[in-house]
Formats: sequence, C-alpha cells, structure tokens
Amino acid sequence: MIQPQIAVLTGDLVASTRQPADRVDAAMQALRQSAGQVTAWQTPPYDTRFTRFRGDGWQIALTNPGLALRAAVVLQATLGARGLESRMSIGIGPAETLGTTDLSDAAGRAFELSGQGLDKMADTSRIAIAGAR
Repeated sequence: MIQPQIAVLTGDLVASTRQPADRVDAAMQALRQSAGQVTAWQTPPYDTRFTRFRGDGWQIALTNPGLALRAAVVLQATLGARGLESRMSIGIGPAETLGTTDLSDAAGRAFELSGQGLDKMADTSRIAIAGAR
C-alpha cells in the first residue's frame, strides 16, 4: 500500500572514523533519543523508526513532511552539543512500506530520494533536500 507523502532523513556522522567507537555509539544513542522526541510532534505520535546502519549512518521517517527541517535542526543541534556533525539528506515523497520493525526493509520514493541525496552530497555539505514530482 502506497503511503501519502512522508519525509525520510538519512545521515552519516562527519569524520566518524577519527572518533573512538564509544563516542560514535554515544552520538547514535543521542540521535535515537532526539528522534524519540520528534515522535511526539506528529499527530498522532508516530515512531520515527530510528535505524542505524553502516556504523555511522542513520535514518528516520516522518509521517508529517512539514516537520523535516525542524527535525534536521534538532538532530544537528543534538550532535553539535557533543562536538559532532552529520551530513543529512531529506527525501519527500510516497512510501511503499515503512518496513517491518525498522527502516532496513522500508521502500518508496522518499527513501530513494533521501539515500541518493546523501550519496551525491559533497563532504563539506551538511543538508540537502529533494521532493518527488
């Protein structure tokens, strides 16, 4: 079943290979907690399904795409308070599935746009956004 427009934020930590593993793990836990706070912004509250992948990568889904930039700022501030940064790509579009228990098996245009945006980002960029047409 195709979902209405959603926003998917895909990110990876900047310079994570220069950080000790426990610092990367703490950053991911802080992002997970912030994603939990974002859950409450949506009506009705919806689990963002924070998903960590490839060590320093992460992804969340928002059923209300209008919250995407606000969420990106909060997530970046969460990391900034710890002296870290993330590159983030926001994809807005439909979802075919939001996955079973997390986003590792989710699918749809919003996920494609978000992932492609992150792959195309320069190392010096911090945020990109793309919407399905």
